[in-house]
Amino acid sequence: MAKRDPLLGASGGSSPNQQPKSSFPLLVLGAIVLALGASTIWLLARDPQPEEAVIAQPPLPKDSGNSATPPVVEEKEILPPASIPQATDISMDRLTDADSNDLEMGCMGSFTNGKNDILYVSGGTLVFRPDGKRVLASVSDAEFQAFASDDATFNAEGYRIRLAPRGATEPGYDGHSVKAVLTVSKGTLATSFNGTWGFGC
Repeated sequence: MAKRDPLLGASGGSSPNQQPKSSFPLLVLGAIVLALGASTIWLLARDPQPEEAVIAQPPLPKDSGNSATPPVVEEKEILPPASIPQATDISMDRLTDADSNDLEMGCMGSFTNGKNDILYVSGGTLVFRPDGKRVLASVSDAEFQAFASDDATFNAEGYRIRLAPRGATEPGYDGHSVKAVLTVSKGTLATSFNGTWGFGC
């Protein structure tokens, strides 16, 4: 009895109609997989990865005033309603020839501030122009002698005049001169003028 070959049919031989199994489909499938893999690698090498997109940051919201630091409030001086500017000094206008014509003849003293004469005294009369008005007043003998000695105080129409020497006396042809300060005050206001006091006969 003949042995049965496991690779053959049951009858121990090959059937004339049975075809051997082919590996062609597997080869085709493998070729397709290789082609797809190569295409993927080629595309990746051609197109680099896109750069990371930059996301614009939204603008910061404005401070609503609820922060921990309180806003700085500018302090302004509050003036009272209908406030009237107050004078800070007393002005002295320049005297003219018309003012000197009203003085008595005799010895005379004058105070010069810069190039302007702002006070005259002669005989028994004194004249000056404070705050835009003209003051013409009588002078006693004692007051006149004080002006002659370059140190005097005089009151007229609410104004107080104080003449004080500031330096050595310089003699002249018919009199003398000295650097001096003339202070004119009224109430709480006072203004001092630097100049030259001259007296002669």
